[in-house]
Amino acid sequence: MNDDKMSFEQWMNIIYNALVVLMQNDLHRFNTNFEQKKILFTYDIHDVHLVKSFYELSPIEEQVYSAQQIWRSKLRACEKVISQQKKRWSMSDQVMVKGIIPGTHSITNMKQNEFDIDGSDQKNQLSSMECFSHSMRAIIQACLDNIEQRAQQIIKFIHASSQE
Repeated sequence: MNDDKMSFEQWMNIIYNALVVLMQNDLHRFNTNFEQKKILFTYDIHDVHLVKSFYELSPIEEQVYSAQQIWRSKLRACEKVISQQKKRWSMSDQVMVKGIIPGTHSITNMKQNEFDIDGSDQKNQLSSMECFSHSMRAIIQACLDNIEQRAQQIIKFIHASSQE
């Protein structure tokens, strides 16, 4: 072989290194997703423990129904905020591609009441809280806080992925 031509081993090293880089890039995305799922799993485990604690207090059927309604309303409100944040960041991404710098949409600027339940729902739910003991109310509130914290974590994940 003359000096102008690359050896077979050099070509194999180049191809091998390129494949390693491609695999690392693909695996990084899967690893990030896995780490995010582990974090969300801790919220799910906490939620299961709270719900189990609630049922250990032997609630009557009306209390079970009311608690489930309260939790569902909070979950819907959080899902709505998550959906809105996804739309905001996808619009920001589109604007940035066009060369315009969008306004900031940071998580810290998010209003606390964005996770709040609709006013009419909240009045109904607050009145239904009277049928709960103090310990039941504490568990219900802890579940609501857990749902909100999980949603905030999801929003952080969405924001981080839109920055990549």
